[in-house]
Amino acid sequence: MVSLLPGWLGSHLAELDIPDLAGHDPRNLETSRTIYGQSWRDVVEAPLNHGRLLATGYSCRSQVRRLSGRELPHPLQGLLALIRETHA
Repeated sequence: MVSLLPGWLGSHLAELDIPDLAGHDPRNLETSRTIYGQSWRDVVEAPLNHGRLLATGYSCRSQVRRLSGRELPHPLQGLLALIRETHA
């Protein structure tokens, strides 16, 4: 289950700036790695952010999974996890 801290909705929603499906094309892998490394890799991999980031786009979540080995839930998944934690 995703551990969501208070205030997550307003302060931890990340829309990763990764080119949509172009990053999934094997011919674009190095470009995708470069863009990801210059923009979001450090944020995603920072221990402080573990379990605190969300991503709205499928391609963003896929790139994070592929390049950092992490899972970023969709905001609705995060909201559902918060509701379940609150009502458990």
